[in-house]
Amino acid sequence: MKAFRTSVSVTLVALFAGLAIGVAPAVATESKTFFELLERAWAVGEIRLSAAIEHRGGRLLVFPAHIVDLIHARVGKPRTILVVHEHAATGAEPVFKEGDRLLAAIGILPEHSYWRDNLPATKRHEILGGRRYAFKDSELDGAKEMARAYTATLDDQMPLRARRQASVMVEALLSDIPVLAEDAMRTLTRAPRLARDIDKEAQARLSAFLADESAEAALRGRLARAAGGQGADAFVPVLEQLSLKDDAVAAPALAALDDLGRERPTTRLTDLLGAATAALRVYAAEALGKRAAGDAPARTAAVTLLLSDAEMETRLAAARGLGASGSPVAIDALAAAMDRGDGATRTAAIALAKIGGPRAHTLLKQAITGGAPETMVAAVMAMVQLRDECEGCLAFLAEQHRNHDEQAVRETIAVMLELHKKHEH
Repeated sequence: MKAFRTSVSVTLVALFAGLAIGVAPAVATESKTFFELLERAWAVGEIRLSAAIEHRGGRLLVFPAHIVDLIHARVGKPRTILVVHEHAATGAEPVFKEGDRLLAAIGILPEHSYWRDNLPATKRHEILGGRRYAFKDSELDGAKEMARAYTATLDDQMPLRARRQASVMVEALLSDIPVLAEDAMRTLTRAPRLARDIDKEAQARLSAFLADESAEAALRGRLARAAGGQGADAFVPVLEQLSLKDDAVAAPALAALDDLGRERPTTRLTDLLGAATAALRVYAAEALGKRAAGDAPARTAAVTLLLSDAEMETRLAAARGLGASGSPVAIDALAAAMDRGDGATRTAAIALAKIGGPRAHTLLKQAITGGAPETMVAAVMAMVQLRDECEGCLAFLAEQHRNHDEQAVRETIAVMLELHKKHEH
């Protein structure tokens, strides 16, 4: 009993971790990019810092500074500013020091009690985005060039403004400044940039980047997926080229082609199950599973893989694909995989719930009452996800919470349905 309870507890921890990663709503707000900071800046330019004035025991540094190269300003031509920097790490070397020259987007600090109590009674300024967006040394000139080109678009009307800004982002993506390259990628991969705002020259440069095997594969893969997700048909030729390779970029290229309505034939997908690159094998397994409803060879390949002793990642992908197919013909295979009580059990149970229907509900109930430890927990989790579409499932779980033979299963149901909470009225 103790070993069973420990096994279920470990499995439940893993299930919650997967649930948090897979379906929990995002609560963190994505940080602003350099380009967004340029748009909201009070001024943009190269600044030179003078000796800092220390406040709060050296934890608050105020640098008188001079804008030696003003690139953009909302009003007038500001030159002298006070840059505030909070230096919280006692004994650490300050990020900024006298004599530093750096490119920054500058904002005016709000008038509130903290600044009034600790700083001179004049306007105070900040480097928007903090140290990440204070470009100096070897990055200074390149960042100035990008900032000058981007802020030059701010008075343009749409759609010219969007096209010119996209061209600047392409330039930044291909630059050797990591922060700007990352921000450019983040911006370009937001719909509908690649489908709407890229002109022919920028599209050609991005296509060359995608085809460049010396460029970082992860970035190329992100760009390929974004092109497909945004419906950017202009990138089909390079995506077709990439899809023929056996490397880490081929899988996102194939997924992008799927998004663009250019799926590969089933025979090609089955061949890819033997690819040297793991990402390609995973892609093919899931894609085959998704075709289960109307493609018998694809369904056979996915089911065979799921019920085999092949590598776990491809088996998981096959289960996800079969669940995404929504086809009742995949139910028996998923139930069999769930009943094995191994690493694919949870994914198979969730896929079974995704297909749904009376037969799937019955199989999940049977797994809860008589499956292996991992199967019981996985089936509980899957059934909880069905609470709004499975008539009688919540009542069934409540009954199992009261009467199931295994305490660990009763505890799992209580946690999943929050039955342990005392509600105050």
